[in-house]
Amino acid sequence: MFLKSHFGTIITTVLSIIMGFVMGCSRRIS
Repeated sequence: MFLKSHFGTIITTVLSIIMGFVMGCSRRIS
């Protein structure tokens, strides 16, 4: 249970980083 919730937290963090990176790239391209 703890491992699953911890894994979910990691996924959320990674998604946040990826979204920020994508937003930065698209903003740089525009």
